[in-house]
Parts: sequence; structure tokens; C-alpha cells
Amino acid sequence: MLDSSEEALKAVPALTWRLTYSRAMRDEPDTREMLYEERDGVFYFRDTSQSGSRFFFDWTDDEISGRLDLSVPLSAEGLIKIGGLHRNRDRTFDARRFRFEPADNVDQFVDLSAPAEELFKAEHIAPRVFELRESTRATDNYLASHTVWAKLRNGRYTADERVAAHNRRPLRSFRSECHYV
Repeated sequence: MLDSSEEALKAVPALTWRLTYSRAMRDEPDTREMLYEERDGVFYFRDTSQSGSRFFFDWTDDEISGRLDLSVPLSAEGLIKIGGLHRNRDRTFDARRFRFEPADNVDQFVDLSAPAEELFKAEHIAPRVFELRESTRATDNYLASHTVWAKLRNGRYTADERVAAHNRRPLRSFRSECHYV
């Protein structure tokens, strides 16, 4: 019911808005993993799945969101509130993995108790010693996009979440979770 009382006519519609942008980044230029095991008081290079590996990655996460709400007083106690919200998030993850794989009789050519800098020097990267192999996985690189539209009616948001599947290239390890209050 609309009210034409003097108090209701003094009420003014209110427009509120919010715009945000954020960027999170991580650059891991060269993570190295070396495992040594102790035998008779001496530590020797241990050939396991990640030992002798190097890992590089770049990760970027951009998010932009906006919100617009209009509150219109109907009477001294009544109010209509309408509005909308948009959120878009883009993520890029690029990684590369490498591993120095020892040959079967590597201990005949190299002192396996040497530190990594000595163990993997240029002259040791050769057949019958160590071979440098790329072990990057298909899930180590992806692009992802996540978009949410929501409308506000009488103080309640209803969301229409759209994850743009066509913008995913390959997307096996990214999970999207949204929580609305």
C-alpha cells in the first residue's frame, strides 16, 4: 500500500554500490627437491619419484565484482529493495617439472654423497649418468573462468552461477566453490 503521508513523502530512495578488483599472484621460479639417505654415517642421493626434481610455476588469479542496490521507501515502515551483483574470476596456472633421472650404474661415474650442485653439474648430464627429463603433467597447466550473476529482490539475493565451461583449457585440478549468505 502506497502512503501519501508527509513522513513518507520526505523519504528519499537510496542507491548503494560497490566495485572491487583483486589480483593474487605467485611465482615459484625454481623449487628443488633432493632426498638423501644415511648409510654408515654417510648421506647418499636417494632415487625416488621426486628426488632430483625441479619445479617452476606461475599462478595468477584476477577477480572483479560489482554490486548495485536501490532502496525505495514506500511508507514510514515499508521499503522495496532491488539490485544486482556480478562477479567474475579468472585463473591462470602454468607449471613445468623436470627430474634428473639416474642411470642404473650411476654410482660408477658419480659420487652419490656429493651435494646437488656437484652431483648435477653439466658433465654429469649424459647417458649412463643422469638424464634430464621433463615430467610436467597435463593437470599442471590450465585457464579457468568463474562467473556469478545475482539479483536482489526484497532483501534476498538469488544467484545464477555460470561456470563458463568453454573457457576451461584443461581444467582437471581447479574446483569452484561459492557460498551465498
